[in-house]
Amino acid sequence: MSITIHDVFVESVFETSYDHVDNKKILEYIDFLRDRNEEGVKLSNIGGWQYHVKENEHDEIEKLKEALLDSAHSILKDCYEYDIKNLQIGNIWMNVNEYGNYNMHHTHVGSIFSCVYYLQVPDKGYESLMFDSNDFYQRQVQSHMVTDHPDNRSNDCNNRTRYAAYFAPEDNKAFFFNPSLQHSVQRHENKEIPRISIAANFIIA
Repeated sequence: MSITIHDVFVESVFETSYDHVDNKKILEYIDFLRDRNEEGVKLSNIGGWQYHVKENEHDEIEKLKEALLDSAHSILKDCYEYDIKNLQIGNIWMNVNEYGNYNMHHTHVGSIFSCVYYLQVPDKGYESLMFDSNDFYQRQVQSHMVTDHPDNRSNDCNNRTRYAAYFAPEDNKAFFFNPSLQHSVQRHENKEIPRISIAANFIIA
């Protein structure tokens, strides 16, 4: 019997890092904003502080935006065959998670691509950025039905059966992803140092 495989759907998460961005300057600016009681917003964050960055608000953030935009353009061109000359950042915001704060499951509707860049991760390897498959609940049910039987085993490395994927944030590391992917950030457990990141959505101008 001959079997032909057609991989009709696939999603990827793309990872890179930037050594030329001065995280310290951005962190100092975040402290400045919070010291003057700059009001944040409530979106996906449960607790914590989110702040939407304005155009040309800070030189080092502008440098980071250029790097993120360059990476997004390259990924979309090389992996999606989208050579978007007028790609731009639609919105960009800071995330500060103190002890007990987290980001609930959400998507970034209305964007063509999304990313998150980590400025400060005090407990590396313990708190994850989690992505769910779009059919998360069905895959979870399927997996439990199979693994509940003693003769069967589940393989979390198989993207045909995996229902969630976890990535460990680190300082200077960025993750790019399809905005339709459900994602969340686990509860921050460090009582001394907050976890701080900058997220962005890309659009076509």
